[in-house]
This record gives sequence, C-alpha cells and structure tokens, in this order.
Amino acid sequence: MPQEKRENHIGYSLFLQLFSPTVFVWGMLLLMTLMMLWFLRMYSCPVPYVDAWIIAVDASAENWSWSWLWEQQNEHRYPLVKGLAWICYHTYGSMQPLSVLSVLTCTATSAAFLLAARRLRGRSEWTDAVFPILFLNGFHIENILWTHQLFFVAAGCLACWCGLYLMAKPESHRWFPTLLAALALFLLPLHGVMGLVFAPFLGVGFFWHGWVVFRQNSQNRIAWLNMAVPVLTAILCLLYVLVDFHIPGGHRENLASDITLWQRGKVILDCAAIGMGALGNRIPGVLGQGLFLLTLLTLGTLLFQWRQKQLSDEEAFSLLLILAAVWSLPLAIGIGRGVMGGAAPRYTILAVPLLAFYILFWIRFGTLGNIDSPHGWVFRFSRLLQVSFFTFFTAFLMYHVSMAMEYGKERQNHYHAFLADVQKALPLEAIAGRGWAYWCWNEKDFVHFLHRMKENGIAPFDQMQSVGLTEVEEIPLSQKSWNSRVPIAIPLEIPGGKRHVDAIRLTFQLDCDHWRSDTAIYWDSSSLAFPHVQKNQIKMGTNPYSGEWTVWIDAEVSRLELVPNTNAPFSFQLYKVTLCERDSTDEKSSL
Repeated sequence: MPQEKRENHIGYSLFLQLFSPTVFVWGMLLLMTLMMLWFLRMYSCPVPYVDAWIIAVDASAENWSWSWLWEQQNEHRYPLVKGLAWICYHTYGSMQPLSVLSVLTCTATSAAFLLAARRLRGRSEWTDAVFPILFLNGFHIENILWTHQLFFVAAGCLACWCGLYLMAKPESHRWFPTLLAALALFLLPLHGVMGLVFAPFLGVGFFWHGWVVFRQNSQNRIAWLNMAVPVLTAILCLLYVLVDFHIPGGHRENLASDITLWQRGKVILDCAAIGMGALGNRIPGVLGQGLFLLTLLTLGTLLFQWRQKQLSDEEAFSLLLILAAVWSLPLAIGIGRGVMGGAAPRYTILAVPLLAFYILFWIRFGTLGNIDSPHGWVFRFSRLLQVSFFTFFTAFLMYHVSMAMEYGKERQNHYHAFLADVQKALPLEAIAGRGWAYWCWNEKDFVHFLHRMKENGIAPFDQMQSVGLTEVEEIPLSQKSWNSRVPIAIPLEIPGGKRHVDAIRLTFQLDCDHWRSDTAIYWDSSSLAFPHVQKNQIKMGTNPYSGEWTVWIDAEVSRLELVPNTNAPFSFQLYKVTLCERDSTDEKSSL
C-alpha cells in the first residue's frame, strides 16, 4: 500500500474510533456526571432542607446510638445513610458529601446499563447514551441537593443492579458480580420503604437463579449464595415492619380513604410517568397511559417469544420478575399517595428503573431476530423504541438543565439571605421567622433545629445568638376571616399608638390551591409608606397551613399591614396577633 494511502487509512480508522458509538456513550456519561457535580459545586449549601433537619440535628451531635440508626423517619428507615451523615458531619462539617455519593451512585448505575446493553448486542449503539441522560439529567436536582435523599437514590439504583444481575443467565454468574448483586439485594431494605417494596420480586429472582444452578450442581457455592441472600433479606424485611414500625398518620388517612379504584389507578400511572422528567410532571396522565400500553406490549412480546422458544424458561421468568419489581414501586407510591395525587419530582429516581429496563428488554427482544425474520416487527419496534427514548430525553436535556439551575439558584438565594442574617448578628428568633417558610415545615420546628445545630457547634449556626421572646400583649382584631381571589391588605394597629416593637407573632390558617403562598408583613417607623417588608413563601402542601409566624421588627411603629398573596382564591383565618418582647441577652433553649 502506498505511503499516502496508508496514512489516509490510519487517519480514517482513528476518526472512526474517536467518533464511535462507544466513545460517544461513555463520553456522554462523563459529561452528565461532570454536569451534576458542577450543579453541586454551584448550588449546594450546608443548611439542611425540610426532612433533612431531622437527621441533621442528631447526625451532627457528638454521639450516636443503634436505636437512632434504626429509628423511623416518616415511614422510612435508612440506617446506612444516617451513619454516613454522622461521619460527614464529624469529618467535613455538613452532609454535603452525601450529594456527591448520590451523583456517583447514579453514574455507576448508568455505566452498568451501558455494559448490559453492550453485552446483549455485542456492541454499543449511539442510542445507549439515553442511560446516563436518564439517571443524571437535571430533573434529579432535588434529590441531589437535598442531601439525605441519598437513601432514595440508593434504593432506585440498588434495585437496578439487582435487576441487571437477573438479566444474565443463571449458569453464567461469576463470583464478583454475584457478591455485588447479593450485597445490593441485602441493602435494599436498609434504604426506606422503597427498598422494602423492590426487594420481594428481586429476591424471588435471586432464589430462582440459585435453584436453577443448584439442580444442576448442588455443590455450586454461587447457587447457595443466591438462595441464602434472599432469605436473609426477607428476615431483614420482617424486622423492618415488626420492630416498632408504625404507619404515619397522614399515610393512614391515605390508605383508609374512600377514593375509587380508578382514581388510585390514575395516581399509579402518574407515579410511573414521573420518570419521564419535566413532561411526566406536566402531563402525567397521557404519558402514564402510554407507559401502561408499552407494558402490555412488552409483556405480550415476552410471552410470545417464550412460546416461540426464543426465550428460555429461566430468562422469561427473570424478565417477568424484573417487570413486577420495577412496577411495584409506582404501585406502592400510587396507593400510599392516592389522596395526595401524583408524584413529587424526587420520586423520579424511583420511576427511572421502569424506563431503563423497558429499553433493555427491547434491546434483548431485538437481538432475537432481524428485520427480514418472520417476526421482523419486533426488531423494527425495538429500534424505534431505542431511538424514541434517546430523542425524547435528548430533546429535554437543556430544559432539564435550565430547571436545575433555576432550582439551584433559588436554594442559593435563600442560603445567602440566611447567611446574611447570621452575619448581621440578628437574633436566632429573627432568623427563624424570616427563613422557616423555605427551609422547614413550620417556625417552631425551625427554631428547635437551629438551637440544636448551634449546641452541636455546626457552622454557620454556631454564630447565632438567641434572645428569647415573650408574648406580652395582643393586638385587637376587627375581623378574623377573609376569603378572596386577589391579594388583600389587613391593617394591624399597635395598641397605644407608636411604640418600640421587638417582634410580633401571628397565629393563623391559610388555605389555597397553590403549593406556595407569598404572605408579607409591611411596616415603617415614620409613615405609612411601608418600606420594610418581610415576605415568606409559605408551603401549603395538600392541606391548609396552620401555625405561627414571628416577624422581627425592632423599631418604633404604630401600624402594620398583613398581605396574604396567593395569586389564587384563598381562605385566611387570623386567630390572634401578639406583641413580643425579648427576654434578655441570655441564651434561651426555646421560644
């Protein structure tokens, strides 16, 4: 071969290698991982968020106990994440490293799916890049920044590892992947109710694989391991529900509600659709029904290929168990959240396994024939499904990035406001009154959590000073109930005219359809221009918000205005408004 042609041939070969499907899909995995780590670098902060406070105040304490590790939070037990949180606080000073573990767990799971797809086909395809996009897109930002949500992420990913193990032939298992899969199965119940729900069908699959090999060779130690680990996992599941387990009140109401089976079915499909990301959150009904139809088609194709002897008994049964396992979580969430409706974005990581295994199933179905075979439609549909999922998630990739950035910037804005209040040496009670609506469920809990973190010496909470507040006088109210479709201004006259007011405390109930309500207090020390404002985005949830709100004023005032603003029809009940005075400069343990 002439030198020039040889050089051109080498250059062309190098070009093909650099732009091969293998390089593309693994490059996409690296890119998505770096993107999520960048989100962490930009938007993570040491202030816990909502449920994370419960674990933070104990994990940041000097000592821990076995009872605390096993203790329920809502309906969940997650001792491993609690233990990791304790280690993080005592080595790093916050739980933020848990977020890094969440990203790396999703990365490892994406890599496992890339390897599985390559093993099934014998090669990688461009469309396999859908796997890292599925597990690492910006719609997962809530789980990533909400540090203790590692137990959500781990439950979904551990279930995936178990399912991938079951897609291999029982006789092909080797020691290392078996040990990893067995560990994943055993750890599932230690990551909340989600792991408890995933475990049964996957455990049956492990036992089945072990039994198949055991019948051929009773001395095979991998077979014994595959049969033993499900038994140990079942014992752990029993301990989960038998040792001091209770169903939280709100969930008992959901389970006991009289909503119709049709309504529960709709919520189940909505919970499956959340795996589709932002669009699954916006139009869950349509996508949920589409996933249900895809399930029927997948199930029918599986049974058809089994009847045609294209799938062995062992493989067909394994695929059925995986299908049952990945559907069990949307089913459980749908039943548990039946009254609440739909699924929050944080449940995405629990619905993604459903989509990932659909893609993998159809990759497998597509390898059982070709376009010219008698059942070529299976091959064609397999290609269509892979291209469709890849196109869908790629199309929404930048939108999910923008959503993540918007969510992260909101977190950072609130954190910087919180930090500014600390640096201005505002009293702990004032900081709590200004920030509880974003960081916590209610002000009373937030004050308690801040005191605990301060006592544990965790920055920046250790810089806060508490003055304590005492209610000294009630402000007369001429009206206590309002129903409106537009923002209203409720005047609050200070008894005796203009005077120094340390703080006021409102006891109220607000009911509206929006998730958050912008409710504000305006005041001024010299006129009615009201240049001073404190606005809290009160989280409504699915029920009316009922609680207290302390507003730190520390100024001469004669009049204030309360403005409930929901941008939607609302009902507002103001039970009382009291003037509060600081107790002293001494530290107080509570309000």
